[in-house]
Amino acid sequence: MKTLIKNITVITMNDTLDILENANILIDNDEICRIFFDGISEEYDSIIDGTGKLLLPGFINTHTHVPMTIFRGLGDDMKDRLTRLLLPLENSCLNSEIVYGSSLLSLSEMLLSGTTCYADMYTFINSTAQASDDLGIRSFIGQGITDEKSGEQIDSDFGFELFEKFIDRYKDNPIINGALAPHSVYMTSEPLLKRCKELSDKYEVPFLIHIAEQVWEAEPFLKEHGSVVKYLENIGVLGKRFIGAHGILVDDEDLEIMAKHNISISHCPAGNSKSGREIAPIYDYMKYGINVSIATDGPMSGNHMDMMSVMNCTPKMQKVKYLNRSICPAIDIVKMATINGAKALNIDHLVGSVEVGKKADLLIINPNTINMLPLYDYYAAIVYSMLPNNIEHVFVNGKLVVKDSKLANVKEEEIISKFKDVYDIVKAKSQELMEKVVANE
Repeated sequence: MKTLIKNITVITMNDTLDILENANILIDNDEICRIFFDGISEEYDSIIDGTGKLLLPGFINTHTHVPMTIFRGLGDDMKDRLTRLLLPLENSCLNSEIVYGSSLLSLSEMLLSGTTCYADMYTFINSTAQASDDLGIRSFIGQGITDEKSGEQIDSDFGFELFEKFIDRYKDNPIINGALAPHSVYMTSEPLLKRCKELSDKYEVPFLIHIAEQVWEAEPFLKEHGSVVKYLENIGVLGKRFIGAHGILVDDEDLEIMAKHNISISHCPAGNSKSGREIAPIYDYMKYGINVSIATDGPMSGNHMDMMSVMNCTPKMQKVKYLNRSICPAIDIVKMATINGAKALNIDHLVGSVEVGKKADLLIINPNTINMLPLYDYYAAIVYSMLPNNIEHVFVNGKLVVKDSKLANVKEEEIISKFKDVYDIVKAKSQELMEKVVANE
């Protein structure tokens, strides 16, 4: 299957950040096999005219909880929502059907807004994998690991068993990948964290975890270790596969440790700001040479699953934090959303930039809209002006999964219908629990 995209401006995000005007891109099966400017003479199965449009590597969302769409908008302004509402709901009403229907909705929103790859940490991972496969989105689906029961994981041993079965089941799937996802240092003990690190190295999969997010999280580790990051170094779980979500409460020593171990940080500004937390010191991370990617967080945290909203608020919040409008330029933000995400997941040899030999995870943007014109600076327009409606076509592994701003593999009406079916199951339970929470305030 050969697809030609002709006469398009390519924002490559390669090492030299080349921008190629009026280029032609040839996709052969799952790969970018040629980028050229001379005459078009071959036979192609399909041709897309890119005149006046932009082509980018697909966005990579490095921290999500996609099935949590089912809880979106629930208790949004509540204190201690995690322990009082979310965890009880997860343990009382989640099942594979609910997770599948919720995942379809979240993943559809991602694809329609240009996300071609994501890293997830949750439960009922086979249901999320099935939804990902049905829609055709590249995924790293992390089995949640905690000391206590959490969703499908009745105990930690069962969680590890689920993970290894998942790895075996999807070992030959080109877009579905596994990951280990210990929730946090406060929900996953030292022995489990060490076991996650061992399995992450053994299977060469990401180690996904929330870190340095809240003050009370750090307090138990301050006296003996100095910080959460120092604790994680002391127990030997840091490394190139480690992706820490949030990383808000860190000091210079923590940053030095992170840089030394070549870990990545997944910055989630929308969810953090909605929770009333401090602004993560992303500019400092960059100064230390730490790889920073960006993410939506789950749909209960940031509500929207599009990377545009995250790209837009990331530099603005950093400029406010440091009182400096020149830091975190738009070009760096686009790197965070593309090639840095690929580096975090250790797949930058496959995706994250538009280069011959890489997988065709690509998106085509139509910038000729009221919200995006004029185009003085491509990067600035992408970060500050682009909206999901500007995404016209999306390719994952060479396959067209969004065509003319519509899902190619399934009808949106069917996805919404499936979601409404599972929403009805959760609605009664959530209302009952909300009433109890309000009554006890």
